[in-house]
Amino acid sequence: MAQALAEKYPRSPDSFINYLDFETYPALPEHPGLDLTKVLTSYERLVNSSENDEAKTRVETHYCGPAIIVPSRKKHDAEIATAASHSSQSTRKFFSNQEFLVIYDHKLERYVRTIESLHIFTNLVYIARKIADDLGGQLNARRCAEIRAEAGREVGHWRETIRSAEQARKDRISRLARIL
Repeated sequence: MAQALAEKYPRSPDSFINYLDFETYPALPEHPGLDLTKVLTSYERLVNSSENDEAKTRVETHYCGPAIIVPSRKKHDAEIATAASHSSQSTRKFFSNQEFLVIYDHKLERYVRTIESLHIFTNLVYIARKIADDLGGQLNARRCAEIRAEAGREVGHWRETIRSAEQARKDRISRLARIL
């Protein structure tokens, strides 16, 4: 089936915005040919760090939205193959045109002792592009709204705490000035 789909969609773009797969990004990714400011949603998030052995909190802009996938993403198993065992390779491929999107994971198991290979096709997705974009866009928007609201509450509470501490400091200075 994967071979038939590959023949039907012989060309794949260099990158594809996958609205069915959600991601969060610590910085706006750069990708040639894509204006990701129109695709990803920005939100403010609290980040803890340390400077000169002192804990610091700051607000950073992060992003959320659909994943950007590339035509082939190889990953190798953590175990290193030996002559007595088998090796495994996984590849994610996709084919698309204006009407349909096809994504599949191809796994190749090589059995060294028997010199045989087993091809496994998993996670096959064949869907109309409009449906994928519309449905995925709605799911991404909902998830981004949840993340943005949660992060906004956290940042708002942090800013209110800083404002209260600053006001308390001003009040103490004012009282001391009146006493002196």
